[in-house]
Amino acid sequence: MERALCTFPGKFGDILWSLPTARFLAQHVYGGRVDFAVMPYYESLIPMLEAQKYIGRAFVIPEWLRTHSNYGDQPWTSPRQEGYEFQVDLGYRSHPGTPFGNPNISLLEFVASQQGINLGPESQLPFLQASAEDKFQYATKKPYVAYSFNDQYVGEKEIFLQQLRDQLADMGIPLVDTTSISWLQALTAIDGAALYVGDRSSNWVLAAGMDKVCITYEPHPSRHQAGPLGQVFGYHHAKERAVPFGMPPEVAGKTAAGLVQHQLEQRERMEIGVEDVGSVSDILGTL
Repeated sequence: MERALCTFPGKFGDILWSLPTARFLAQHVYGGRVDFAVMPYYESLIPMLEAQKYIGRAFVIPEWLRTHSNYGDQPWTSPRQEGYEFQVDLGYRSHPGTPFGNPNISLLEFVASQQGINLGPESQLPFLQASAEDKFQYATKKPYVAYSFNDQYVGEKEIFLQQLRDQLADMGIPLVDTTSISWLQALTAIDGAALYVGDRSSNWVLAAGMDKVCITYEPHPSRHQAGPLGQVFGYHHAKERAVPFGMPPEVAGKTAAGLVQHQLEQRERMEIGVEDVGSVSDILGTL
């Protein structure tokens, strides 16, 4: 019988941001591993969750159905499950962020704070590990870039992607879309990539969770790094390079391609992998 169960209702990215708290509870409170449960809409995450060393069994609670999604899926309390001495509901009890009367901290930290946990100033990265048993096969020895976008501001993102694709094609740099493959494959594809490009949706959490260098193009005014919820949807230890907000998408695509090129050149020079090489403004000045 497993002693402890952690739950998070959804959505995908929110579930992923809750994993450092689940890991903390597993390692420091419940003796190594916890089980993890979600709403049925997020069943596709189960194999990826079970691939994490601090999670034992992952499963859905069929009767746990959403009533609204104003701040993550609700209700945040889950139906009680038999066989557990402890059941810890990690879902949002209110909307994160100062506009809603809560601290201006990342979702990663907000989940922990609801449990009375202070994760401290140290980085919680990485908190995700790719599965060696589900390797993503990509037929190139060249460094490639993984990318993913959600369907918000789709017009701007299509223009951005076309510019990025054209620019990287001229450089001979392949792009791999992680949107339509399994979560395990996406995790492994991002793990093997030189870096990640995307908005601040769930695949960005995969990339940040593995401590990858990320170039974000986020047209949403609140979610962008510089927006009113910028700190909430980010993480200050993440290696994020945000394309400045308000750039025309075609210019943003060319800018992102320049950032990719700069990172790859830096990686080649140092021969030790991609490193933190400064702010976007510093890099833009060299393009």
